[in-house]
Amino acid sequence: MLRATVTGALALTYASSETCFLRLEKPLEEPPFSQADEDGLLTHFGNNINLNGTGAVIASPGACPALVECCNIMDKQPYGFHWTRDASLSLLTYLEHSKQFLEVEEGEASLLQTHRGKKQNTMRDEIEHSIDAFAGWVEGVHARKMAANNMGGSTSAAEEAYLEPKWTFDGEPYKGGWCRPQTDGPPLRARLLMKAAKVFPNLKERLWPLAKKDLDWLVDNFAMNSCDLWEETRDDDFVWNRVVQLSALAEGADFTENPNDKQRYLDAIQQKGEPLANHIAGESGEEYITNCPASNMGEDCVRYDKQLDGVLILTLIHGHPMVATDAVKLPSFLDAKVANTVKQLCLVFCKSYPINTQDTDAKVPGVLLGRYELDHFGHQSQGNPWVLITASLANLLYKAAAEVSQGGKADPAWANVFQNSKGDWWHSGWTGSAKDFIAAGDGVLKRLRHHMKDGMHLYEQIDKHSGEQWNAKDLTWSYAEVLGAMQSRRKALKLCGGTSGSFTSLEDTDVVRRFVKLLDLLYDRRIKVVLSSAVPLEELFDAIRDEVKGDMSDLAWRTAQYSADGKAGLSPQAVGTLCEAIRASERAESRLREMRTRQYWQSCE
Repeated sequence: MLRATVTGALALTYASSETCFLRLEKPLEEPPFSQADEDGLLTHFGNNINLNGTGAVIASPGACPALVECCNIMDKQPYGFHWTRDASLSLLTYLEHSKQFLEVEEGEASLLQTHRGKKQNTMRDEIEHSIDAFAGWVEGVHARKMAANNMGGSTSAAEEAYLEPKWTFDGEPYKGGWCRPQTDGPPLRARLLMKAAKVFPNLKERLWPLAKKDLDWLVDNFAMNSCDLWEETRDDDFVWNRVVQLSALAEGADFTENPNDKQRYLDAIQQKGEPLANHIAGESGEEYITNCPASNMGEDCVRYDKQLDGVLILTLIHGHPMVATDAVKLPSFLDAKVANTVKQLCLVFCKSYPINTQDTDAKVPGVLLGRYELDHFGHQSQGNPWVLITASLANLLYKAAAEVSQGGKADPAWANVFQNSKGDWWHSGWTGSAKDFIAAGDGVLKRLRHHMKDGMHLYEQIDKHSGEQWNAKDLTWSYAEVLGAMQSRRKALKLCGGTSGSFTSLEDTDVVRRFVKLLDLLYDRRIKVVLSSAVPLEELFDAIRDEVKGDMSDLAWRTAQYSADGKAGLSPQAVGTLCEAIRASERAESRLREMRTRQYWQSCE
């Protein structure tokens, strides 16, 4: 099962059929990134958006030694440009992550609520201003008259608005050598503009015509040969490009009020075919998704061996339509093909990255993912784990947890993702529950957090030997993926009843009673209290109350599953104690409501 090699010290190399993904047994009591951490991430993220009021999004203001090594590019800020793809994905995260600021809660005003309301209004204005500025940026791109001629004299300035991936902050295409064209920009930009138009209806008249330009272009050009997401290889059927194009068309068909446009978008979807057509490989029962076409792939795909690529995780995260539609369907996050894809990627990067083996041996949970096995974009031409891909894996696991909470059932293939040649205690007890998936996602973010030694600054890569972050400090897309994962974590916790910040089952009744006693003491002595919860006050005790229904005999039968010694049922006396705890929770909720009012705070000494 294990092979030992001596390289100054004994190292463990995992067998080819097993991964090094170390799964936590249960979700973390505290999130992988605290609220203070997340605020720091959001600050760095926001600094890169609407740069100097231009509406542009800078990819990274930091140095890029990888470009020096690979391409002798010595610019001070080689990522100091606006990428259509990166900007669109980052702004989508900005919208999604900040929804908590866009809806002011109703209820009695308090000092804390007044402060929160001001923060909400400020954040809403900031987001809306950034989206409005971005719309101005896009309008400027479409208004250009003189072509840059980066793709030959036949490409007009109008066409460059869709095909050029990289732009200067004065609204002109980057004129140096680059992989062109790239066809994922228009669909991603259209999706952002349509989403923003729903969040800010007052901007719809400005945003929809711009989105429609991208969609109309897409109808006529979706079969175009394109560079891949990593801007290295070319093909006319990368799964990333294919899926985001189909989802944009599906969302356009849902958004438009013009029946002719709706039909054109649906016809284009039908013409392009199923999202994963010719992108499934592997033997029966072991099928996984591929980046390049599974058959008849182009020369670049063969040369770089990009069948298994971290872009597959990004495709699953960002590829699902953001509207209810039957026009485009991707596999559930619980599907066997998704599980097998994650497993195959883990196998590749457990073997390729020594830091993964080191972390697992040191009992650091999670796993780090990168681009593809033959990647050379890194120190000494060696590929490294990428922050944004690793974070997107955590996001995928949290989304899988949400599906379980909504009635989905995880395919048994998921258990194999966490197998490890050091013994099966890692994944023993895996049931495919929502909390299992949340714990797995927490492990991934915990390993990522483990390698952050520069405050809340995120880079592009993590050195595969040293574990230090490297290249493109403050990469905007890295922030977007980590913040997106944390947002998905909150949703998953809420759907499954939460783990921290809420009481989740009858197992928590003793905790409830102790919490209420503390609250009584604080209340009677008129002490100001500031509490943080993962769920609103109204939901704090919901999950545990839902467990206590019916008469005493019914409750005694139902609580058997929580008995620590495994005996059948609980005594009526024990059940009575539980009911007392529930009644105490009602008093606690009432007091918490009062303790957050202005009147209570003013009564405190």
